[in-house]
This record gives sequence, structure tokens and C-alpha cells, in this order.
Amino acid sequence: MRSPAAITVRASWYAPERVILYFIGLTWWGVWAVFQSRGVDYRFLAVGALVPLGMDIAVGHWAFGHTLAAAAVVMIVVMVAQRSRLGQRRWLGIPIGMLAHLLLDGVWGDQAVFWWPALGADWGNHPLVPGVTLLVVRELIGLLACVAFYKQFGLSDTVARRTFLTTGMVSRRPTPRQGNPPKR
Repeated sequence: MRSPAAITVRASWYAPERVILYFIGLTWWGVWAVFQSRGVDYRFLAVGALVPLGMDIAVGHWAFGHTLAAAAVVMIVVMVAQRSRLGQRRWLGIPIGMLAHLLLDGVWGDQAVFWWPALGADWGNHPLVPGVTLLVVRELIGLLACVAFYKQFGLSDTVARRTFLTTGMVSRRPTPRQGNPPKR
């Protein structure tokens, strides 16, 4: 039998707020692959990719935060609250990040949750955190994606990193790898 201290340590490590790199790293790469735009604020994408977890952490399973309706409500609020195009473009990163989270979490596979409330009011009981093995694999993939993003966009350079941290933007193209001259 495990001691209460061991159970507490395991429970604190195995918590929804620990699943972050998978959603952030793959959201960054997915959005860059689709949009390849200098106007994307990757900081807002990172926040948006974690919003569904934050919204549903209190109930401990997929609920409103994991629905298409939640992302739509956030998108409407962004479009109404932000009058300037620049503000809208920046804040749209949050609902886009939320949609990326739904894709990465496979929420679209459960139509009752994804299309809530159109297909009923039952959330089901999908845990926010997958089993330990899948959790570790996902976070390792996310870590690799974040490191690759850092390297590919030259964020080791002080100016590039400062620009990323202050504006959320990266250069239009990834930096060329050593030994490969840039194509003209």
C-alpha cells in the first residue's frame, strides 16, 4: 500500500497543468505551416492552446472548454472587443490556439462534446490528462517541437528572441540549416 505522501506527489505531478509543451509546440508549428504570416502572435497562440485545460480543470474532464462553441464564443468576443485590425489579429491567436488544442486532443472524435450543445448536453467523462505513458510521450514530442521552433527561427539570437518575447512574432522563414545556403 502506498503512503499518502507518495500518492500526493504522484497526483501533483500528474495534473492537467503539466500538459503544456505538447499543445504549445505543436500549435506553433501547425499555425506556422498553415499561415506563414508575420502577423501571428505566437504568445497568444500558446495561451489559446492552454485555455481549454484552464476552463475545464475545475470539473476534471472535457467540458465547455473542449467544445467548438467555446472557441466560437471567444472568437466573437475578440472580434467585438477589439476594434482595430491589429488588435483583432493579435487576439485571434487565442481562439485559433483553442481550435488547435481541440484538434491535438482529438476532441473532434467525440461529436457530443465537440458539437455541444447541438448534439445534447452530455460532456461524457474524458479525462483532461491522458495515461502516464501517453502523457510522457506527448510532452517529449512537445519539448522537441519547442526546441525545433527555437532553433529554426533563430531564437538563440538576442534580437530575434527579444522580438519574439515582446511582439510574439518570428521571422517569415525558418533560418537555414548550417551548410545549406539560402535559396534565392
